[in-house]
Amino acid sequence: MSESKLICRLLSSEEYRALQQLQPEFNLFNLLDDALREPAWSRIFAGLLDSTKPHGLGAAALCEWLVLVAAEARTSGSPVPAFLATFSKESLVRISVEYVTLAGRRIDILVRILDSRQRIVAVIGIENKLGSPERPAQIADYQAALAEAFPVAKRLIVYLTPNRRKAQTASALAVCPCLPASYRTLVGMCRKLAVGAPPQVRLLLRSLSLEVESAVLGEDRMKNRAASLINRLWRDLDHRKAMRHIYECIPTRRKLWETQLAPRIERRLARIGMHLGEAGIIYHPPRSASPCEIQVYFDERLRQRTERLGFHFCYMLHCGDREPDVGSEFSLRLMARCESARAKQRLRDLSLDRSMPASGDRKRSGYWENVWTGKSYSLVNLDAPNITGLMRILLDGVRKTYPIIAKAVARAGR
Repeated sequence: MSESKLICRLLSSEEYRALQQLQPEFNLFNLLDDALREPAWSRIFAGLLDSTKPHGLGAAALCEWLVLVAAEARTSGSPVPAFLATFSKESLVRISVEYVTLAGRRIDILVRILDSRQRIVAVIGIENKLGSPERPAQIADYQAALAEAFPVAKRLIVYLTPNRRKAQTASALAVCPCLPASYRTLVGMCRKLAVGAPPQVRLLLRSLSLEVESAVLGEDRMKNRAASLINRLWRDLDHRKAMRHIYECIPTRRKLWETQLAPRIERRLARIGMHLGEAGIIYHPPRSASPCEIQVYFDERLRQRTERLGFHFCYMLHCGDREPDVGSEFSLRLMARCESARAKQRLRDLSLDRSMPASGDRKRSGYWENVWTGKSYSLVNLDAPNITGLMRILLDGVRKTYPIIAKAVARAGR
C-alpha cells in the first residue's frame, strides 16, 4: 500500500476521529490559585460529606466514598471493618472540621453518623496528608481520642494520601483501626456522584475530580485518553507505517536551520570575505530537534592562526531555554574557547575591548570567554521570519566585529 493510502486509512480510522473530538473539560479550580492546600481541601471535602448541606447529595457522598475505600483495602489485603457496609444513603451525616481532641490534637475531618433518633452510631476521623509529615504519635493519639470520646460508637481513622501510604504513627493494637486510602477514591466518588447531580453540583464535582487528578495525582485525563487512542493506532501495522512517515516529515527547527538557515549563512558570509571552514556550523545539544545554540566557526585560515595562540573564535546564537520555542530569545555572542590560562592571557593581549563596538552583557561559560555580545531576537510562530531574524543579528555582528578580529589576530601572528 502506498504512503498516501496508508495516511488516508489512518485519517479515516475510528481512533483518529476520537482524537479530533477530544476537548479539555472546564475546571472551576483553574480560576483559583493554590486551591488544594490542606485546610481548604479539607473544608471542600467535608462539605460534600455532610448530609445537612444544601447540595442535595444527602449521605450518598459518604456511602460512595466508603465503598471505594473498602475496595482499595480489599485489593491490598487490608482488613475492612464490617460496619462500613451498614450505612445507607438515608443516614444522617454531620461533619466537624479541625475537630479538637481532649488532648488538644486536631483531626482534619470528623464524620459523625447518626441514626433516626439522633444517636451517634459511628465516627470516622479523616487525616488529610497532601505532603506534610506526621507528628510524633499523631495517628495513635487520634485512635485513642476517638475511643475515649465515643466509647459506644463504631470507630475508624482513614489516613488519606495521594498514593495510599500507611500511617507510620498508627497503633495496630488500638480498638479504633486505621485504614489508608488514596485520593483516587475521591476522584471515583466525584465521577460517580456527578452523574445525575444538579448542574451546579455536577460542575463542582467534575472540577474537583479534575483538580485532584492534575494537582495531586499528577494526571491529565485528556492526555491519558489521547495516549490510549494513539497506542491503539500504533498496534495496527499499517497505521504504524503511516505514523512513522508523518513523523519523518515533521518540520523541526533543527531541520529548518540545517536546510534553510545554514546555507544562507554560508552564502552571505562568503560575500563579506568570511568563508566557513571544516568546522562550519555546529548545533548544541548535538541531537536536539530544537538546539539552544548555533555555533558559527571562523574560516580555516583565521582559525589556524588563533589555534597557534591557544584559542579559537566562533559566533554563537545562544538561547537560555534548553528547548527553544515560540517566544524564546536568541542573542548573538562572539565567543573564544581558551584551552589554558596562558591562552586566556594571549586573548587579553589582543586588546579587543579597546576596538570593539558597544557590547551587551557578557557571560563566561566554562572554557568559553565572551568577547562581545550583539543583538537579540525572539522566535515567532512563523518559521520564515525566524530565519530572517537570526540572519539579521548574525550578519550585523559579523560586519561590526569580524574585520577587527582579523586585524588583531594578524598583528599577533607577526
